[in-house]
Amino acid sequence: MPVFEGYEYPIDQIQPLFDLLKSWNLECLSKTVLDQMVDMNILAIMKRDHANEMVKTFPIGIKVRFTHELENWQKSLDQQHVNACFSQTTNHNEITNKTSTLKSLQPSSPLQLSSIDVTFDLGDILKSTATGMMIIDYYKTHEK
Repeated sequence: MPVFEGYEYPIDQIQPLFDLLKSWNLECLSKTVLDQMVDMNILAIMKRDHANEMVKTFPIGIKVRFTHELENWQKSLDQQHVNACFSQTTNHNEITNKTSTLKSLQPSSPLQLSSIDVTFDLGDILKSTATGMMIIDYYKTHEK
């Protein structure tokens, strides 16, 4: 693995990265991924042109499989991120209790959102992110 001053490769991500490549039947890319200093975080944000650049010396079959698997994996991460954000900003027990009326609805019947009473503390949500804190500061500064 190459070494660059001021950058430490996240060693704890090597095994998950190898496991992911193995699940894609692309263990042959293990050395290339390490040589290119690609870790799980980089893989999560890698664009198609970056992926193609990284595997440019491999046969077309490997390139196609890698970009296909990468895009599918990134889509699954996006969904996991949405789910994680939703679960962080709501109280699961409150939702379970408040949405009990949904269980009685038949799939063909329309969803009646007015029958659900979900409460949350907007201040807690805003305080949980940097952007939210900026919004709070703005309103304090401008006395709104």
